[in-house]
Amino acid sequence: RENDHRARSAGAAVDGQLAAAHVIERGIEELRQISEATAAASSEIAQTMAALMLVADDARREARRAQDAAVD
Repeated sequence: RENDHRARSAGAAVDGQLAAAHVIERGIEELRQISEATAAASSEIAQTMAALMLVADDARREARRAQDAAVD
Protein backbone atom coordinates (compact mmCIF):
# COMPACT_ATOMS: atom_id res chain seq x y z
CA ARG A 1 0.00 0.00 0.00
CA GLU A 2 2.78 2.41 0.89
CA ASN A 3 4.62 1.31 -2.26
CA ASP A 4 1.57 2.17 -4.35
CA HIS A 5 1.46 5.61 -2.79
CA ARG A 6 5.17 6.12 -3.47
CA ALA A 7 4.77 4.95 -7.06
CA ARG A 8 1.84 7.32 -7.65
CA SER A 9 3.74 10.15 -5.98
CA ALA A 10 6.83 9.47 -8.11
CA GLY A 11 4.68 9.27 -11.23
CA ALA A 12 3.05 12.59 -10.41
CA ALA A 13 6.47 14.14 -9.82
CA VAL A 14 7.72 12.85 -13.17
CA ASP A 15 4.60 14.19 -14.89
CA GLY A 16 5.20 17.57 -13.29
CA GLN A 17 8.82 17.60 -14.40
CA LEU A 18 7.83 16.66 -17.94
CA ALA A 19 5.26 19.44 -18.03
CA ALA A 20 7.87 21.93 -16.77
CA ALA A 21 10.34 20.70 -19.40
CA HIS A 22 7.75 21.30 -22.13
CA VAL A 23 7.14 24.83 -20.87
CA ILE A 24 10.89 25.48 -20.89
CA GLU A 25 11.22 24.06 -24.40
CA ARG A 26 8.42 26.34 -25.64
CA GLY A 27 10.15 29.30 -24.01
CA ILE A 28 13.46 28.39 -25.63
CA GLU A 29 11.79 28.11 -29.04
CA GLU A 30 10.12 31.50 -28.56
CA LEU A 31 13.48 33.06 -27.62
CA ARG A 32 15.09 31.49 -30.70
CA GLN A 33 12.41 33.01 -32.91
CA ILE A 34 12.83 36.40 -31.24
CA SER A 35 16.60 36.28 -31.68
CA GLU A 36 16.23 35.42 -35.37
CA ALA A 37 13.80 38.30 -35.86
CA THR A 38 16.12 40.65 -33.98
CA ALA A 39 19.08 39.59 -36.12
CA ALA A 40 17.09 40.19 -39.29
CA ALA A 41 15.97 43.61 -38.03
CA SER A 42 19.56 44.51 -37.11
CA SER A 43 20.70 43.62 -40.60
CA GLU A 44 17.97 45.77 -42.13
CA ILE A 45 18.89 48.66 -39.86
CA ALA A 46 22.55 48.39 -40.85
CA GLN A 47 21.62 48.39 -44.53
CA THR A 48 19.35 51.40 -44.04
CA MET A 49 22.07 53.28 -42.18
CA ALA A 50 24.54 52.60 -44.99
CA ALA A 51 22.02 53.83 -47.57
CA LEU A 52 21.30 56.95 -45.50
CA MET A 53 25.03 57.67 -45.24
CA LEU A 54 25.25 57.57 -49.03
CA VAL A 55 22.28 59.93 -49.32
CA ALA A 56 23.88 62.29 -46.79
CA ASP A 57 27.19 62.21 -48.68
CA ASP A 58 25.39 62.98 -51.94
CA ALA A 59 23.48 65.85 -50.30
CA ARG A 60 26.72 67.23 -48.83
CA ARG A 61 28.43 67.11 -52.23
CA GLU A 62 25.45 68.74 -53.90
CA ALA A 63 25.37 71.49 -51.25
CA ARG A 64 29.09 72.16 -51.79
CA ARG A 65 28.57 72.36 -55.55
CA ALA A 66 25.71 74.80 -55.07
CA GLN A 67 27.77 76.87 -52.64
CA ASP A 68 30.76 76.90 -55.00
CA ALA A 69 28.50 77.91 -57.90
CA ALA A 70 27.03 80.78 -55.84
CA VAL A 71 30.52 82.05 -55.02
CA ASP A 72 31.59 82.06 -58.66
